[in-house]
Amino acid sequence: MINKFLDKLFNLETDKLKHFFYGTFIGFIFVLMFGWAGIFLTLFVAICKEVLDYIEYEYDNKPYNAIASLWDIAFTIAPSVLFLIISLVV
Repeated sequence: MINKFLDKLFNLETDKLKHFFYGTFIGFIFVLMFGWAGIFLTLFVAICKEVLDYIEYEYDNKPYNAIASLWDIAFTIAPSVLFLIISLVV
């Protein structure tokens, strides 16, 4: 079971890792400054980024994948949720 998890972890798309990376910076600042509201601010930033992606895809006549965008949003806000849990525990 742990091997399956590690396989999926090491085979993540670069785009998802970028969302997690930048979500870490954005989420850390927002959660540190605003607590619970920081998650919603990070969510707002992630949704705005995906809306811009949608506009870019429509402008370039490329196919748009809404499920991938939802995963991008999830990977962006995941660090914020982790920061909030850690701040509540400590």
